[in-house]
Amino acid sequence: MKTSRAPCSTCLGETEHNVLHSVDRSNDGRAHLQFALLECAGCKAISLREMLHFDNELYRVSYYPSPASRKVPDWVYDLSVGAIGGLSAASLGDLFLEIYQAARGGQFRLAIMGVRALIEQVMIQKVGDKGSFGKNLDAFQQAGYVSVVQHDALTDILDAGHATIHRAYEPKAKDIEIALDITEGIMAAIYVHADAAKKVAERVPPRKP
Repeated sequence: MKTSRAPCSTCLGETEHNVLHSVDRSNDGRAHLQFALLECAGCKAISLREMLHFDNELYRVSYYPSPASRKVPDWVYDLSVGAIGGLSAASLGDLFLEIYQAARGGQFRLAIMGVRALIEQVMIQKVGDKGSFGKNLDAFQQAGYVSVVQHDALTDILDAGHATIHRAYEPKAKDIEIALDITEGIMAAIYVHADAAKKVAERVPPRKP
């Protein structure tokens, strides 16, 4: 079986891949397309590679799904099916997965707007809608879901999403990484760590009177 080096979204780097199948699509024109179905030799993840040659020179290489430089936390998938947080939180998990897909595809404006929408939905679920982002965020902090430091960080993230929608702001890859770091931390604290702590508490024997 032929092998080829290619990025793997599971291994988060370039690895050796088995070429399961390949197809050429060429004509009498100047463009020539090559498609290859690839399997990572390590984790066995499957991807499709499209190579466009123009005038016998390699012009573009695309992968489907787009290569990921950041692993989606396993608990996000659990959240999307209601395994943690309950069924009411499943839509939050679905939205979070869409944000990762947008970030992976280089659609950074969609990703930052998605983060803003996700944070808004979490706040409304937990403290209700107070009429504005600022008031929702203040109530979110007062209810103990985030610290003062996290409150200020969320303010910056929300402003980045607002600027993307209303002021033609174009976030960079680093901006998205920071936004995801902050969002993952807050979501994990609310939906993952709280449930895990409860399970630990259930196993701890009660104090003797």
